[in-house]
Amino acid sequence: MTALELIDRINIEKTSTENIFLWFDSYLFTSSKIIPTSKDIQKRFGLESPTFVTFRRQLNELFLRVQHEKNVIIRYRNWSRFLEIILRRQGGRVRSFLLYLSVFVKLLVHLKLPKSKSLVKKDQVSQVIFGDIFSKAGILNFIEEDFFVWIFRPSLRREAT
Repeated sequence: MTALELIDRINIEKTSTENIFLWFDSYLFTSSKIIPTSKDIQKRFGLESPTFVTFRRQLNELFLRVQHEKNVIIRYRNWSRFLEIILRRQGGRVRSFLLYLSVFVKLLVHLKLPKSKSLVKKDQVSQVIFGDIFSKAGILNFIEEDFFVWIFRPSLRREAT
């Protein structure tokens, strides 16, 4: 049995109508004409967002499946040391967020490609995440091998997209 976890709340008595709408829409994604402000992007896709919370859970489940592979161990160890130097602490949540941010940026860049007129279609997600779509557009080396390539493992590829 899975326990419920509180990830967010709102006090509708003390919140403006606009912010109440944005709060609900950050879960339901029903509006298509919302002007993206940094506050709205943070609410919808930031560290405390429902999108990231869901992504983090799925990401952790996938990582557990490949964490003992030699290539993953080496990259993870190097990446962890790098993060400890930069952040002066260990941070599993930060690691998850950086991978999430990496995927999010790829999706945003895809939206800005000249031939991309709509959101990523389900059959295109893997092409965006794995870089094929950028290579076809003449953008080389946008996807490089770093710690985040563990998600490209053949055993995870279908679920990762």
